[in-house]
Amino acid sequence: MSKKSLLITTVVLIAAVLAYAGYNRHIQNDKTPIGTTGVDINSTAGMEEDKKASADQFGSNSQAQMASKKKVTPIITAYGYTAAGGVEVGSRVPGIIENGGTCTLVVEKDGKQITQTKKSTDNVSETSCGFISITADKFSSGTWTAQVNYSSKKARGSSESVNIEIN
Repeated sequence: MSKKSLLITTVVLIAAVLAYAGYNRHIQNDKTPIGTTGVDINSTAGMEEDKKASADQFGSNSQAQMASKKKVTPIITAYGYTAAGGVEVGSRVPGIIENGGTCTLVVEKDGKQITQTKKSTDNVSETSCGFISITADKFSSGTWTAQVNYSSKKARGSSESVNIEIN
């Protein structure tokens, strides 16, 4: 094999490995490192648009529309609390493949409820919510329950609850 052929083969192999790694990273959103969700949980940007979209989506006949949606059950894949990162919950939604649904993390204790939303992304076999984070300063110590709710034009559902200890 000539030096030129060897060089071309090496470059093609490196490009293939990099392309595969990038694709693999994209389809495995549930393995996004903690703290890299790209969501500013303190931002109110987009709230008015979300309210309008919700009103457009549900309209005056919301109960009938919600009853016709496919029932899905989000699965919490990872969860925890750190003083530096706050509460972080990773989840996925099997049974539907779509972008743009709303994943809502609901964390609750003694009647106090804290929520954070994030748009879903699709992958090869399901919908991903990735990690949703809420900063540590929002929580008091004790046992909090966390649940992920999913809603889109086509589907809706809630995960089972998990307990998160905050010291």
